[in-house]
Amino acid sequence: MKEHRENPFKKLETHEELPDDLKKKVMASIGFAEMLSGVAELFTVNMAETAGEMIKTEPGKAQIRKEERKKDNRKSDFEDDSKSQ
Repeated sequence: MKEHRENPFKKLETHEELPDDLKKKVMASIGFAEMLSGVAELFTVNMAETAGEMIKTEPGKAQIRKEERKKDNRKSDFEDDSKSQ
């Protein structure tokens, strides 16, 4: 059978009250970590989203632009032909 081992975390338990300045330091560190996490998220997730929105075109607009370019090319081809005659 397995031996019953004592939980090592039970040794860490104390009933002493921690000093207030230590509590304040820990809470300040947690607050700083949360703020740092928010700033990191702002410059990674939201920045990528914003860049994607700037690049994205409206549906159908790209097709319209292609057709306009084709028309412009046809016009310039026709003008070149008429000049050479």
